[in-house]
Amino acid sequence: MHSLASARAAWTAFALLAVAAPVALWAQSDGSERRRAVGDWMVEDVAEDTSRAVHIRREEGDYSIDYHLWLEPGSDRVSAHGFLIGRLNCARGGEESVAGSIDAAAVRRRIEEYLGGCDAPPQDVAALLQGYDRAFELAHQWADERAAEMANMDSTAAEMAADNAMMAASNVAETDANAAEATLSMDAGSADENATVTDTNTIADPQ
Repeated sequence: MHSLASARAAWTAFALLAVAAPVALWAQSDGSERRRAVGDWMVEDVAEDTSRAVHIRREEGDYSIDYHLWLEPGSDRVSAHGFLIGRLNCARGGEESVAGSIDAAAVRRRIEEYLGGCDAPPQDVAALLQGYDRAFELAHQWADERAAEMANMDSTAAEMAADNAMMAASNVAETDANAAEATLSMDAGSADENATVTDTNTIADPQ
């Protein structure tokens, strides 16, 4: 399961990359992932270890922006979200747990603060955040869809585990019954054999 600790480790790796290069190179998709361009933003739904993450990303000149929502198996909601903001040799951001709903305006303000922390001029910030609201809306929609799917998959897995446990218990009971039957058969055979030996001894001994 993807924890906040592992998310922070991912953030640390990003911070090091942001210092080394102004623009990050994002992984390509496979069959289980989906990506859609929304203006100058890229919305991505990708696997992250045993969890999933929905990202909104933008790269422009010296800037790199990644806002993401973490989804854990068995949960029907976003469990954490985070910010990875880079400019030249500056990296800002972090991971946070999510207790309630996620507000698009509040997320926007955080992105603006992180960009400001990297000395981005106001005009650059305004230009970078063009189209943000539409990208966030799609990301939130995908996160809700994926959360419902993952919760359903977890429920199905639990039902399969329960069925397997019942089958295993049934097999054990059947094995125990067969073993008991075999033991009774052996005991009965031994009793018959002892009776035969006793009869033979009686015939051989006239006393």
